[in-house]
Amino acid sequence: MPCYSNVADTNVLQLTGIYYGITIAIVSFATAMTVLTLNIHHGGNSGREVPGIVRTVCLHYLARLFCIKVDLHGNSNTSQV
Repeated sequence: MPCYSNVADTNVLQLTGIYYGITIAIVSFATAMTVLTLNIHHGGNSGREVPGIVRTVCLHYLARLFCIKVDLHGNSNTSQV
């Protein structure tokens, strides 16, 4: 009896390949973003400023996307005790 009767359809194999390809791309993107975030975070400890474009994207566009109000000038109305 030939073993060919138990072989999966090529359509299923193609979908599995696409699934794994997309999964690898998402994990790679997440890893790259983690490396970038940690690089910016630890770069701040050595006295370097955050690059202007990153500052603009994070504090303006992403803040608006997540409905966060960011005080860029350091003027806060809260009193410290």
